[in-house]
Amino acid sequence: MDFAFDDRTHELRGRLLAFMDEHVRPAEATFREQEEVAVATGREWERVPVTAELKAEARRRGLWNLFLTGKSAEAVRKWEAATGATHSHLPDPPLTNLQYAPLAEITGWSPALAPEAMNCAAPDTGNMEVLAEFGSPEQQERWLRPLLDGEIRSAFCMTEPAVASSDASNIATTIARDGDSYVINGRKWWSSGAMSSDCKILIVMGVTAEATAGDGHSHRRHSMILVPRDTPGVEVKRGIYVFGYSDGHHGGHAEVEFTGVRVPKENLIAGEGEGFAIAQARLGPGRIHHCMRQIGAAERALNLMCKRAASRTAFGKTLAEQGHYQEAIEELKKAGNFTSEPNATIGYVYGRMGRTLEAHKVIADLQDQLKKGYVAATNFATVYIGLGDKDQAFAWLEKGYQQHDFWITFLKGEPIFDSLRADPRFQDLVRRVGFPQ
Repeated sequence: MDFAFDDRTHELRGRLLAFMDEHVRPAEATFREQEEVAVATGREWERVPVTAELKAEARRRGLWNLFLTGKSAEAVRKWEAATGATHSHLPDPPLTNLQYAPLAEITGWSPALAPEAMNCAAPDTGNMEVLAEFGSPEQQERWLRPLLDGEIRSAFCMTEPAVASSDASNIATTIARDGDSYVINGRKWWSSGAMSSDCKILIVMGVTAEATAGDGHSHRRHSMILVPRDTPGVEVKRGIYVFGYSDGHHGGHAEVEFTGVRVPKENLIAGEGEGFAIAQARLGPGRIHHCMRQIGAAERALNLMCKRAASRTAFGKTLAEQGHYQEAIEELKKAGNFTSEPNATIGYVYGRMGRTLEAHKVIADLQDQLKKGYVAATNFATVYIGLGDKDQAFAWLEKGYQQHDFWITFLKGEPIFDSLRADPRFQDLVRRVGFPQ
């Protein structure tokens, strides 16, 4: 299969990289500050203000609901046509999974901010796909519309503490028909998003049919049902921590008790016994989204590693010049293709190591990426600094300044630029950027 980027993917990557550079990365420090204040004032599970600002900007740039691909995108299109929607919630045309995957990778560079800013954060993405593909018109109007507009959040309640939930046929929460209602009883945990004050709806998986003899693992026993979070009998008991982290900004991972929870029969999704089919449709795209974001997170870790190797000194030389660091970076470089910034820091390390052919190969890769989309000018400068070519480094820094490249604002404190600081051209650039002297 050909995984090369098509023209539309290159164009969207350029727009997304610019959004990350100009808005998301600069907001990370603000996000951390606001998150600390929220925790200190007992609002750990609430969205912080900077998120809303980023959402507005992402929507303005057309970077909204990009995750909707394939059947779910077609279902949203049909729903919009049937309801006479005043605006489309989809990119035009919708993306394929092949087009969206590298965009999800980029959002992994700032996983706490970028996915939600673009309305592409789990569990809402999977829940929107479920409602689009399997929801009734009434369910779509009440819950899908505000989710697509980023007005509310949601949770997915499947995993249970009492059973091995990796085998979903073990799920034991009951969804019992009682006249015109269903009554839900059970206990869930790791229900991501349920702690958030913006979470308004839960999708709950449970048993609607008893197992018959010899059919204990039937895949037609389970169903999914919509439960408004404020329904009597729903008790969100606590947020569960992961390695000491609450993921509060994400809505946490909740333990939820359902005791005699009664909802209208119309809240059942698709029909009794459809739970497994819905679950599989939901999980497929989500796996791709999560995997690609993790690749992006790994790229950022590699970038930090390279910067540390270039700036940290031990035994009279930088870590980049130590044999074991060179070997480690080589192995990581072999692991796959990277977005432009990791390539630049690896190129810098190659230059410092005296491996000029490899450094120039990185420059050629950056030039190729530049022809197809956005690449920060400072990435080229980074490699040329490693090679010791100050003239080329300053030429690219000047280009970055003229293009309003956000990364120019890192000149003052970035160790990679240390070798340039005594040069009058650097001082002039710092003055023009507007740093305090």
